[in-house]
Amino acid sequence: MIKNIYLFFLSFKNLFVFFSINRSFKNIIFYSEKNTYRFYYQPLIDLLLKNKKKFIYLTSDYDDKFENDNIKDLYIGNGLAFLIITNFINCDNLIMTLTDLNNNNFKKSLFCKNYVYIFHSLVSTYKYYTEGAFDNYDKIFCCGKYQVEEILKREKIKKLKKKTLINTGYLFLDYLDKKIKEKNSSSPSKKILFATTWNKNKQGLINRDIEKVFDNLLKKNQIIFRPHPEDRIRNRPTIELIQNKYGNNKNFFFDKNVENFKSLNESCLMITDAGGIFLEYMLAFKKPVIFIDGYEKIHNPYHSSIGSQSFEEMVKSKIALSIAAEDLKNIESHIQACLSEKYLNDLEEKIEELNNLMPNRGRVAETMYKQLVG
Repeated sequence: MIKNIYLFFLSFKNLFVFFSINRSFKNIIFYSEKNTYRFYYQPLIDLLLKNKKKFIYLTSDYDDKFENDNIKDLYIGNGLAFLIITNFINCDNLIMTLTDLNNNNFKKSLFCKNYVYIFHSLVSTYKYYTEGAFDNYDKIFCCGKYQVEEILKREKIKKLKKKTLINTGYLFLDYLDKKIKEKNSSSPSKKILFATTWNKNKQGLINRDIEKVFDNLLKKNQIIFRPHPEDRIRNRPTIELIQNKYGNNKNFFFDKNVENFKSLNESCLMITDAGGIFLEYMLAFKKPVIFIDGYEKIHNPYHSSIGSQSFEEMVKSKIALSIAAEDLKNIESHIQACLSEKYLNDLEEKIEELNNLMPNRGRVAETMYKQLVG
């Protein structure tokens, strides 16, 4: 209660601070809904700081902080201060990873020239996201040609206002590449990463069959359980039940770190229901993924009007292993097959082909910088 009161007054104080900040900081403003999303901006933020550019970083998460004279980082919460600032914000470029602009509490301001979207996933734009998730942005930095084409198709079908679409590449992939290079780690452990997604219908693996999988695998394997951060909020009681049941098992590790790099790096294989993170896992870490089918994630019921096969479905069909939920009793043998030398060698060749679809690898921040600063 005391913390909530403190945060309310802090956000209200920052409301006045924000409107008093010098205009030189307002060419670029970032908004972060939670500290887990800061890593999707990090290479661009690093480049701005390297070039001594001033900017503002607004966040709804008190723990999401920077310490740099060229950054004005302000906690604005989700209440009154948030509503006033977002409705009357005055800037050239407001950058966010938050989808559904103008369809949620984050409304467009008449005084902001460009609302800029940066993706926090490589998945297609029309199935895992809501129907109008990207309709109201002015500029979108796309991960690949497929996202550009999907957004253009929706604009044509719905007769929407044209957005500026730039095929910049995926910023977070560059972040992971750099971390991997800096880490220069030896062979990964034999831990298996369970990276489950969140689903509005709460019919994912977590809600239906995960205990069946864990009871089987924990006998011989170490498991890192990392549910999607959104699911930890929306599906908290179920996740707490899983923690309580397996928390004392020496082979069970629950990952609640803000950043996902440690789990991605330390594991040797990922198992998921429909987690989009599998794309980063394969492209950056070059590790195998097993999908347990039967837990489809669809947040747009009209997705078929845009495409019949999404980017994630294409990749999944070509280089990931899919097993039926009924085949869970044999999952141990599937894991061993995926970790065989032949499978891993074949996988690496397929991933190299897929990497060719990722533009500006290693230079994504520079590409975005030119669009923002010139």
